[in-house]
Amino acid sequence: ANRQRRRRRRRIALTKRNRAMISPSVSSLLKFLSVAACFKVVRCDVTSFRSDQPSLSAAASRRHRQRASDSLSSVFRPSPSRRASAIASAIPVSSEPNAGNQNLIVAAGTYVVNSFKKFADGSSQLWKNYQSAKDIRRRLGADERVSYSDFMLLQTGKEDKQKLMNLGFMMVFASEMLPYCFMFFPNMMPSTFAPDADPEEIAEHERRSRIRSHAVVETCLALESAVHKPPGMFAVFNIFQRGKAGKARERSASTVNRAALILEIAAREEEEDGEGGDAVLDLLGDVLVARNVEKVPKGKKNGPPRYLPPTKLQTRLGTIPKPIVKGLFKCEGLADPFFIMPSFMLRNNVVAHLNRINDADEFLVRKEIDLSGLSRRELIDACARRFIPAGPARSNGSMRDDLALWLRRSVDKKAQPKGKGKKQTSDVPMPIHELKIAAMLGYNAILTAKDSTSGSPLPRLLHGQ
Repeated sequence: ANRQRRRRRRRIALTKRNRAMISPSVSSLLKFLSVAACFKVVRCDVTSFRSDQPSLSAAASRRHRQRASDSLSSVFRPSPSRRASAIASAIPVSSEPNAGNQNLIVAAGTYVVNSFKKFADGSSQLWKNYQSAKDIRRRLGADERVSYSDFMLLQTGKEDKQKLMNLGFMMVFASEMLPYCFMFFPNMMPSTFAPDADPEEIAEHERRSRIRSHAVVETCLALESAVHKPPGMFAVFNIFQRGKAGKARERSASTVNRAALILEIAAREEEEDGEGGDAVLDLLGDVLVARNVEKVPKGKKNGPPRYLPPTKLQTRLGTIPKPIVKGLFKCEGLADPFFIMPSFMLRNNVVAHLNRINDADEFLVRKEIDLSGLSRRELIDACARRFIPAGPARSNGSMRDDLALWLRRSVDKKAQPKGKGKKQTSDVPMPIHELKIAAMLGYNAILTAKDSTSGSPLPRLLHGQ
């Protein structure tokens, strides 16, 4: 009897402990769903929660806009007796009897149900992608033929796996913060849970070009402001480091002047023969290589210098200004209006994007993938990842030529180091491939801002387009 009582107590304690571990995660999920539902209900029209809600026709929408325009113009007339009727007639009224009469609670419930359906579909697709990725890895190990879409699925699977690990860590150790993480970092969810992309190619191109045009303008303004403003929020009150602040402003001025000179020469080369990217890489040649010379031990004859691999500071983009790194991050489309991210996390995200591009370039070149076999959707995706202007106004041939030119610049014959690990040395300075790809991405982003088909017309005026 005592043994049975001890077992019963042990089962009760284990049940309480399991409930204590599960309840914070469940409560956080319910909080997030309720906050999201309320946010949707308050911001959006209630009728948008119903998939079967009939919408107004184009002719009806034009009639309502014309009625609103006439009514608003009549509001400002001297006659005050017509103002009330004008304001009342400015409100569009749907011809459907049940339009706009849906209960807010029903709308919120519908949104929660749709969210659970989206969660189930995303989980199922995530498992299917995992199984497909296993088969692709097996074929790669057997040196079998793998298409470009299969390789991109493998890369997406790696990203989703990392995101799942981060979500699991948050669920266990910071479950109460999950709703706020989803609110400020919506891209932390795996790709299968992302909202559906806009099926129209024009709308997607306008959105992407607008984001990159704004990022280019903001980066230029940030670099210019660093020349005239002291670095840091409280640097103006620090009287002991004014000399250091002055040196920082001088470095910023040198960076701005050199960038302006390089872009001016590249624009001239781009107009003449379309080799502006090659001009940028040639003018940045001394920055894109690591001149880390190996020290010669004492008592050994001094021979030809041996160069060491790039340091971690160089490969993690620690040698370029922070506004440029932030601009590259924004060009990826990951920055929301409320995003707040430390500098090291920002650099990690940008370096991860550079490594993914490097792996894809190596795959296309080493496996000798025929670019003519890529579909238009795959061409647009490949060009968009490399910030190459791609949209409905461009043909498959022009995008394929730009992608081939990128691969020629990106995948070159690198210096073959000797030795293993940190003992690797070379006769010539080793290239810093991350800096090279970052420079190519930055130049392509500027070309996107100058493109005549960009979704932002005002930045085009700054470039004379």
